[in-house]
Amino acid sequence: MLTPLVPGVLLLLLRAGAVEGCAVSSFFLPHPVDLAGAFVAALGRGALPDATVTALYESLAGVAPGTAVALPLGCPIACGRLAARALQPYLAARQAVPAVALAPLLASGLGCGTWPVVMLCAPVVFFPVLVNNLWASEAWSGRSWPRHGSTGRSVGD
Repeated sequence: MLTPLVPGVLLLLLRAGAVEGCAVSSFFLPHPVDLAGAFVAALGRGALPDATVTALYESLAGVAPGTAVALPLGCPIACGRLAARALQPYLAARQAVPAVALAPLLASGLGCGTWPVVMLCAPVVFFPVLVNNLWASEAWSGRSWPRHGSTGRSVGD
């Protein structure tokens, strides 16, 4: 029952030892005690509920466009060879770009605030929704989607 806690406690001790032993500056890696104090202070100020509401709003606002684009694309890609051949290279290219690489581009182009976060959440949500929609469309149409292959391969090949 306590087994999952052991690695976490070991990591906290390792982190505390790295900060106390001056192997890592506390500016870059705060001590766990300092983090706990900041968490308690944020609870006391009431900052966490506000931050939670903001994060929830940004996440849900990002899920909506990602899902709205991914759902209508699933059936044409799964059922139509032309749509699959036309769109799959772009889907593979989109999946090859990590979200961490998109974040600075979005921040520099859109500024700071809610909108860049929403625009970063949308592509992160897009691909899993699309793949699950493809699998569902595959089951409905009887065609085969390459589950363990590249997304660049065409359906039915």
